[in-house]
Amino acid sequence: MKRIIAFFISLILFFTGLFSACDIAGTKWTLADWSATIADPGGYSITLEFDKRTFSGRSAVNSYGGDYITLPGDKIKISGIFQTEMAGPPEAMQAEGTYFDLLGKAQKYAIKDDTLTLLDENGDELLVFEKMP
Repeated sequence: MKRIIAFFISLILFFTGLFSACDIAGTKWTLADWSATIADPGGYSITLEFDKRTFSGRSAVNSYGGDYITLPGDKIKISGIFQTEMAGPPEAMQAEGTYFDLLGKAQKYAIKDDTLTLLDENGDELLVFEKMP
Protein backbone atom coordinates (compact mmCIF):
# COMPACT_ATOMS: atom_id res chain seq x y z
CA MET A 1 0.00 0.00 0.00
CA LYS A 2 2.84 2.38 0.85
CA ARG A 3 4.38 1.75 -2.57
CA ILE A 4 1.12 2.62 -4.30
CA ILE A 5 0.80 5.86 -2.35
CA ALA A 6 4.45 6.72 -3.07
CA PHE A 7 3.87 5.97 -6.76
CA PHE A 8 0.89 8.33 -6.97
CA ILE A 9 2.73 11.06 -5.08
CA SER A 10 5.63 10.68 -7.53
CA LEU A 11 3.22 10.96 -10.46
CA ILE A 12 1.66 14.11 -9.04
CA LEU A 13 5.07 15.71 -8.52
CA PHE A 14 6.19 14.68 -12.00
CA PHE A 15 3.14 16.13 -13.73
CA THR A 16 3.29 19.28 -11.62
CA GLY A 17 6.81 19.82 -12.95
CA LEU A 18 5.69 19.21 -16.52
CA PHE A 19 2.79 21.58 -16.36
CA SER A 20 4.75 24.38 -14.70
CA ALA A 21 6.06 25.30 -18.15
CA CYS A 22 2.46 26.09 -19.10
CA ASP A 23 2.70 29.16 -16.86
CA ILE A 24 4.97 30.94 -19.33
CA ALA A 25 4.76 28.94 -22.59
CA GLY A 26 2.93 30.94 -25.23
CA THR A 27 3.33 34.27 -23.43
CA LYS A 28 4.82 37.54 -24.70
CA TRP A 29 6.38 40.21 -22.51
CA THR A 30 7.95 43.64 -22.75
CA LEU A 31 10.69 44.77 -20.38
CA ALA A 32 9.51 47.32 -17.81
CA ASP A 33 12.42 47.44 -15.36
CA TRP A 34 15.71 45.84 -14.41
CA SER A 35 18.09 45.76 -11.49
CA ALA A 36 20.93 47.44 -13.42
CA THR A 37 21.58 51.11 -12.77
CA ILE A 38 23.39 51.98 -16.00
CA ALA A 39 20.45 52.72 -18.27
CA ASP A 40 16.69 53.01 -18.22
CA PRO A 41 15.22 50.00 -20.04
CA GLY A 42 12.16 52.11 -20.87
CA GLY A 43 14.22 53.77 -23.58
CA TYR A 44 14.30 50.48 -25.51
CA SER A 45 11.56 48.17 -26.71
CA ILE A 46 12.95 44.90 -25.31
CA THR A 47 10.66 41.91 -25.68
CA LEU A 48 10.64 38.28 -24.54
CA GLU A 49 8.42 35.51 -25.93
CA PHE A 50 8.25 31.97 -24.56
CA ASP A 51 7.33 28.97 -26.68
CA LYS A 52 7.22 25.42 -25.32
CA ARG A 53 10.95 25.09 -24.66
CA THR A 54 12.49 28.03 -26.49
CA PHE A 55 12.36 31.78 -26.12
CA SER A 56 12.98 34.68 -28.47
CA GLY A 57 12.69 38.42 -28.56
CA ARG A 58 14.12 41.74 -29.52
CA SER A 59 16.74 43.45 -27.35
CA ALA A 60 18.03 47.01 -27.59
CA VAL A 61 19.64 46.35 -30.98
CA ASN A 62 19.48 42.67 -31.96
CA SER A 63 17.03 39.80 -32.12
CA TYR A 64 17.85 36.91 -29.80
CA GLY A 65 16.71 33.50 -28.64
CA GLY A 66 17.63 30.43 -26.66
CA ASP A 67 16.34 27.48 -24.70
CA TYR A 68 14.66 27.25 -21.31
CA ILE A 69 13.09 24.73 -18.99
CA THR A 70 10.98 25.34 -15.94
CA LEU A 71 11.34 23.20 -12.85
CA PRO A 72 9.21 22.73 -9.75
CA GLY A 73 9.42 25.59 -7.29
CA ASP A 74 9.15 28.27 -10.00
CA LYS A 75 12.72 27.66 -11.10
CA ILE A 76 13.87 28.38 -14.62
CA LYS A 77 17.01 27.37 -16.46
CA ILE A 78 17.96 29.54 -19.41
CA SER A 79 20.64 28.33 -21.80
CA GLY A 80 22.04 28.71 -25.29
CA ILE A 81 21.37 32.43 -25.62
CA PHE A 82 22.19 33.60 -29.14
CA GLN A 83 21.73 36.91 -30.92
CA THR A 84 22.08 38.50 -34.31
CA GLU A 85 25.22 40.57 -34.69
CA MET A 86 24.08 44.03 -35.71
CA ALA A 87 25.90 47.06 -34.32
CA GLY A 88 24.18 50.02 -32.72
CA PRO A 89 24.93 53.15 -30.73
CA PRO A 90 27.28 52.53 -27.77
CA GLU A 91 24.59 53.16 -25.14
CA ALA A 92 22.20 50.72 -26.85
CA MET A 93 24.93 48.09 -27.09
CA GLN A 94 25.70 48.58 -23.39
CA ALA A 95 22.00 48.22 -22.51
CA GLU A 96 21.80 45.07 -24.63
CA GLY A 97 24.85 43.56 -22.95
CA THR A 98 23.35 44.32 -19.54
CA TYR A 99 20.04 42.72 -20.53
CA PHE A 100 21.72 39.52 -21.75
CA ASP A 101 23.86 39.38 -18.61
CA LEU A 102 20.79 39.65 -16.36
CA LEU A 103 18.78 37.20 -18.47
CA GLY A 104 21.58 34.64 -18.21
CA LYS A 105 21.58 34.94 -14.40
CA ALA A 106 17.87 34.14 -14.04
CA GLN A 107 17.25 31.11 -11.81
CA LYS A 108 13.64 31.67 -10.70
CA TYR A 109 10.52 33.34 -12.03
CA ALA A 110 7.32 34.75 -10.60
CA ILE A 111 4.10 35.72 -12.34
CA LYS A 112 1.63 38.01 -10.62
CA ASP A 113 -1.27 39.47 -12.57
CA ASP A 114 0.31 40.75 -15.81
CA THR A 115 3.88 40.94 -14.50
CA LEU A 116 6.70 38.43 -14.98
CA THR A 117 9.73 38.81 -12.72
CA LEU A 118 12.97 36.93 -13.32
CA LEU A 119 15.04 36.47 -10.18
CA ASP A 120 18.54 35.31 -9.32
CA GLU A 121 19.38 32.33 -7.09
CA ASN A 122 18.88 34.50 -3.97
CA GLY A 123 15.42 35.63 -5.07
CA ASP A 124 16.59 39.14 -5.98
CA GLU A 125 14.84 40.79 -8.93
CA LEU A 126 16.78 40.92 -12.17
CA LEU A 127 14.22 41.73 -14.86
CA VAL A 128 10.57 42.80 -14.65
CA PHE A 129 8.30 42.39 -17.67
CA GLU A 130 4.74 43.43 -18.46
CA LYS A 131 2.49 41.09 -20.43
CA MET A 132 1.85 42.01 -24.04
CA PRO A 133 -1.65 41.61 -25.48
